[in-house]
Amino acid sequence: CTGVYVGKDVSVDGSVMIARTEDIGSANSKRFIVHPAKDYLDGEMYTDVFNMSIPYPSHTYRYTATPASKSRGLGDTPYGAAGFNELGVAATSTITAYLNDKAISTDPFVETGLHELSANDIILSRATSARHGIEIIAEIVDNYGSGEGNIIMTADKDEAWYMEIYTGHQYAAIKMPTDKAAVIPNSYMLGEIDVESPDVIVSENLVKLAKENGFYKEENGNIHLRKTYSEKEKDTNSLR
Repeated sequence: CTGVYVGKDVSVDGSVMIARTEDIGSANSKRFIVHPAKDYLDGEMYTDVFNMSIPYPSHTYRYTATPASKSRGLGDTPYGAAGFNELGVAATSTITAYLNDKAISTDPFVETGLHELSANDIILSRATSARHGIEIIAEIVDNYGSGEGNIIMTADKDEAWYMEIYTGHQYAAIKMPTDKAAVIPNSYMLGEIDVESPDVIVSENLVKLAKENGFYKEENGNIHLRKTYSEKEKDTNSLR
């Protein structure tokens, strides 16, 4: 799959834009679903097919989703892929990316953790802003782990955020620059990053894990995320 970002300073009408394409097949039929807002009792849980089980908030927002049709074998599993909610938050959560062996061996994926199948529905049913959507996912990865390497984008009328989930518990996210456009393939794209920046959200042990296990790479005194966590560059994992 591929993500697309256009900052509000370079879009024709000043809009913040995120979008996606996918590579499942040339004729992959989709559904467009509107999920209604809903109230939940204390203790009610969201559980997906990977047995990740997290509490519902007391209220979820109305949101749209674009899962594949039942003909693709996905049935009624969430797989929201892309959409927006009643508060104007947009998200897409299905860009797979791949780790190097050292990184994943030190912090393996959690089978019952977060998968792309659930990420978009979770974000859009709960998020009040683009940043809040990233914070929701960060908290889930902190507490429940991640089941795969993934890239997530969120946006609202003011800003967009880009998140890379690396190992079972490590991630990094940045607020996207408003004067840039980007195309994000199935590979990690973040390079040097200042983990202390207010426009950055990272897992607590993002740097520590890499340093203690001998795969940390840096530039200009900062961690270089692609060199540290990504698989080696090849045709399907190259800088664009």
